[in-house]
Amino acid sequence: MLADQHSSWLQRRSVLGTACLLGAAGLLCAFAFSPWHFFPVLFVSFSLLLAALSMARGLGHAFAFGWVFGTGYFAGGLYWLEHPFVVVGLGSGVGFVSVALLSATLGLWVGAVCLLGKLSQLSGVKLCAAFATLWTLAEWARGTFPLGGFPWNLVGYTWAFSDELIQVASVVGVFGLSGWTMFAAALPGSLIVGSASRLQASAWAGAVIVVFGLAWLFGSDRLGNDSQTMVANVTLRLVQANVLQGEKQDPNLSRQLLLDHIELSRTHSDHPITHIIWPETAVAFPLGRTPTIREFVSQVVPENGFLLTGAIRRELGQSGEDVIWNGLAVVNAHGEVIGSYDKRKLVPFGEYIPFRKWIAFAKIITGGLDFSSGKGPTNITISGLPTFRPLICYEAIFPSSIIDGPDRPKWLLNLTNDGWFGYTSGPYQHFTQARMRSVEEGLPLVRSANTGISAIVDPYGRVVASLNLGEEGILDSGLPAHLEGGTFYGHFGNTPALLFALILLCVLAVRKSKPVL
Repeated sequence: MLADQHSSWLQRRSVLGTACLLGAAGLLCAFAFSPWHFFPVLFVSFSLLLAALSMARGLGHAFAFGWVFGTGYFAGGLYWLEHPFVVVGLGSGVGFVSVALLSATLGLWVGAVCLLGKLSQLSGVKLCAAFATLWTLAEWARGTFPLGGFPWNLVGYTWAFSDELIQVASVVGVFGLSGWTMFAAALPGSLIVGSASRLQASAWAGAVIVVFGLAWLFGSDRLGNDSQTMVANVTLRLVQANVLQGEKQDPNLSRQLLLDHIELSRTHSDHPITHIIWPETAVAFPLGRTPTIREFVSQVVPENGFLLTGAIRRELGQSGEDVIWNGLAVVNAHGEVIGSYDKRKLVPFGEYIPFRKWIAFAKIITGGLDFSSGKGPTNITISGLPTFRPLICYEAIFPSSIIDGPDRPKWLLNLTNDGWFGYTSGPYQHFTQARMRSVEEGLPLVRSANTGISAIVDPYGRVVASLNLGEEGILDSGLPAHLEGGTFYGHFGNTPALLFALILLCVLAVRKSKPVL
């Protein structure tokens, strides 16, 4: 009876009314992500989407419902991208229009998922399983193909409120978490429109609770068996100068900001510091061309230690033109750059213009000159530190692409500048995604941010120490040891989860004519 009442209530809505309701439901999903992690909103939003999909009159309505929901979903999750437009002086109006256009474009992925779900002619729990599987495959495709991919707002990140629950990512990765989350969240909607009996509904609800309980027990056991060891004879100092992006953009302040980093680096410590780490583009000068700057920053380099800093690298190209890279430089106590890394995954329209021959307008962030892409990923080995893999800002959000081949590093170093996004949810979401890489790969993460969140994260994704968004200061800490043997996900990546998704779709397609439950 309750199922019939819910179904008739939704059926009485007009197409426009249903679309508006779905747009609001998509927007509501933002509260399930960092920094709020109000997980229950997913059950409301995705159950409503699945119910509307089941009742959609034809493929056109199904696609429209999905697209509207997806537009709201991405607008709520990406609203903070408006802030860079304010920083560069284009204003909130241009920023909001840009976010709206981006969200509407990304919403097409959700529209396609709903279209395929309707096309399957499945119903009830079978439709729920197909919907969750299609959503997961769409997340993977969105994070892989267009312009190098944009794997933001993956539903699996909503688990990050619990150190125990995210341990499942060491086996299935964030895409596997997304698939299960989508099934669980949309299940009430499938039971309502499928007119499931109380017994059936109770059985499925019990199964969901049991699976979440098993996931928590797995994570609790995994964390309970950790010895929490640190690498011997290593004490890192992370410097967070909390520079506003407007100040960072002012060339007249470049030397003062460099001096701020140096003064913070000189802060007294009761323990000998072996290595100092500065965030992305902390040095605004091309170190290769400015020996006086190298000599200046070498003052803070510990004896027999190094400074690892974000820096711009600039060279002359074959035609005499300037070529620039955004990356990492390793400076010793003599002012010599003894190692470097150039960022390989660049932000479209931020660090370079895709299809520049056909698009004439300037980049939002770096002016008229495009950054060049590095040849990574690559490991760096320096004296006194285990081998590490540099990740500059955006590079930390890509699952299963930060490690390639058998040459695995012992830890991850993420240098970033989240000052572009102000005091919004963007920096918190970015940090959550970087933490998930630690869980997936079984590698500790050292994250140095210009204005937060800087942190030391152990190979289970737990925060050992951190500096909050908007906080100026230093963070002195040891380096957690990596997991010997790695993780299942670290060895096999996304392949098992994607194969399972494809096999499940095939099984559902073969059995679609059989009765639900």
